[in-house]
Amino acid sequence: MDTPTEQQKKKGGRPQSELENHLANNCKEVPELVHLFYLGVVSAQDFGRKDTFSLPENSKKRKTQASITRALVHVFICCGIPFSIIENPFFIEFLHKMRLGYESPTSELLSDRLLNQETAKINDKIKEIIKNSENLTL
Repeated sequence: MDTPTEQQKKKGGRPQSELENHLANNCKEVPELVHLFYLGVVSAQDFGRKDTFSLPENSKKRKTQASITRALVHVFICCGIPFSIIENPFFIEFLHKMRLGYESPTSELLSDRLLNQETAKINDKIKEIIKNSENLTL
């Protein structure tokens, strides 16, 4: 795993996104208000790759990239496919034949940031369903 650059590090030495993901998805001892805030922060993050950030935010290519990447995350998670497959040359060729110009995420990006974002979105949806439900029993 690559070491974060000094610019990515915050006081304490860890990347900010790692702390945000922890507070949104894993930390059991954080106050509910803080948990909900970071759940919103992480779930609202862009699914686009770093190299697509140069594209205008409302560009069709960027939206298509993000849509395909999100679908890939769902496939890998729901089907139990190892994240390392994303870097297999045959899988890369398959993706390029399916959508010319699509640049797939790395396995590290897929298994870290994108997985955390999807987890946060699902947790957010579950909290919303529970909040709007009546007569819940355990």
